[in-house]
Amino acid sequence: MRLYCIAVVTAATAFTSVVRAADLHVCKLSSDRKTVAVLVSNPYAQETHCTVNCHLILPGEGIRSESISCAKTVPAGAKEFELCTRTRENGAYVRVSSDSNSECIKPLAQEKDDDADDDEKLADEMQKKSQEMLRSLQKN
Repeated sequence: MRLYCIAVVTAATAFTSVVRAADLHVCKLSSDRKTVAVLVSNPYAQETHCTVNCHLILPGEGIRSESISCAKTVPAGAKEFELCTRTRENGAYVRVSSDSNSECIKPLAQEKDDDADDDEKLADEMQKKSQEMLRSLQKN
């Protein structure tokens, strides 16, 4: 009985999956280095919400940087979809930092399909453990 309750709590606290990968986004500097275009690719067959954080190095002494964050719903399977553009009024950017990042939320319908097999495995494992636990209790 206790094993069943633990499994229910564990299943109820599951979080939405996200994809984080360097190849999902591009922070593209213009030739004059004053404008940055924030692009993202949606790896899923359904539209989803994506966020990109571009970190840009500024000119001057020391490490000076600026961050640009953009988020938007991206069409299914889109490649290099423009989330936003930003222009620097005073001066230019030096380069895009390597620690820029992105994430796209896995659509719920696709997540359910992927998790169906995992749910069956979990149910089988829970049943086996419950039977083992019952046998050990009956021995005592």
